[in-house]
Amino acid sequence: MKMELVGYLVAVVTVFHAANGNTISIDIPSVTTSAGQDLQLTCTFDGSWGIGFRMQWLKDGNPIADPSSLEVKQDFVGRFSLDLSGTAYTLSITGIEIGDAGNYECTFSISGTVQQTLSSVVTVIAPPTDVFLYHGNISNKISGGQNYMFEDRVESVVGCAALGGQPAPVLEFSIGDSVQTDFNSVTLDPTTDAAIQNDKFALGVQDANKKMKCTWKTPDATNPRHQGSVEVTLTVSCK
Repeated sequence: MKMELVGYLVAVVTVFHAANGNTISIDIPSVTTSAGQDLQLTCTFDGSWGIGFRMQWLKDGNPIADPSSLEVKQDFVGRFSLDLSGTAYTLSITGIEIGDAGNYECTFSISGTVQQTLSSVVTVIAPPTDVFLYHGNISNKISGGQNYMFEDRVESVVGCAALGGQPAPVLEFSIGDSVQTDFNSVTLDPTTDAAIQNDKFALGVQDANKKMKCTWKTPDATNPRHQGSVEVTLTVSCK
């Protein structure tokens, strides 16, 4: 069987003997993939197909199609489709979304009695919807690519934040050549669930024209859409 999958693939193969002595094997991949990609999961019967034999796909315990047809149920209409070719039963998802993550099950039954159930856990990684630098609190957003003024030797909180994303991205915050906070110390803002990095600084005139930068990445950082940075040039006033 040939399967083309976007993401990381772990094949799970289970073999058991049905009551009539046939050997049944069902191959189901467990996948981590990126939002927007297409995905196929294939469930294959290996044996002598008989009357009353049936395979079915479910998501989180809910049947994706009516057991007697390949017609996708209303909750899955649009991006989900099913194809039965020989004894291979393929579930296709077009433009996978965060909400499509979950536990997918393929069941094999004889005359309505389930003989075997295998699960495939689908994990979906999505980049953040917004990444930005801020001053004081995350509601005071600093526009990337612009100059930003601080008062000389006045201590204030500065940091970076990332909204959205699944899972929360990891962040690195730096001023000039100095990394202030690293990828291992990200916290979540309690009011917005944004991933944040911040610290208190008393910036001085010596910091003028330095770059304040926030770098972010998701676990799928090999994907160009899943990493990036935003920065501003510091201007320090002597009041």
